[in-house]
Amino acid sequence: MSIELAILALLLDGPCSGYDLKRRFAASDSLHWSGNNNQIYRALTALHRAGRVSLTVEQPNEGPSRKVYSLTDAGRAALRESVVAEPELPEVRSAFLVQLLASDVASGQEVGALVTGYEELVRGKLLMLEEAERRRQKVVGELTARERVRRLVSAHAEEMCRAELAWVGRVKREIDSSSSSR
Repeated sequence: MSIELAILALLLDGPCSGYDLKRRFAASDSLHWSGNNNQIYRALTALHRAGRVSLTVEQPNEGPSRKVYSLTDAGRAALRESVVAEPELPEVRSAFLVQLLASDVASGQEVGALVTGYEELVRGKLLMLEEAERRRQKVVGELTARERVRRLVSAHAEEMCRAELAWVGRVKREIDSSSSSR
């Protein structure tokens, strides 16, 4: 999955500027791109050249002009192609896993502190996600199919945190049993 396809998916909600896209990436726990300006504007330029987005320049009464991008039929077709393609497995890259692999160079106490610190980070992230979900639940009225799917995508990050916490518990038990058998 590329950032270009993620941008096209975000444009399903309607036209927006590169700045708006950057904010959406930053607000998402499901989109793994940093959404920095270079990534976004490079991708938007490529998408525009490929005819997958259209570009309108808005000139407000005050301030600088604003480039607004919209999904084209070709962009919609590219999205459909990606939706019906074979899915990819999630990538698991974690600096913490590298730290854990190298933990032989640290004391048992230091490794314990590393694991506990990571557990606290994940627990904090989960609390933030749960609070965001509580706020979303306050929205009254019937949800559209798209809104229901968005909630499921958001719930994915919560489930990943819960699974990570269960795994960290296993790591802690293994570390404890290893240190007690020394």
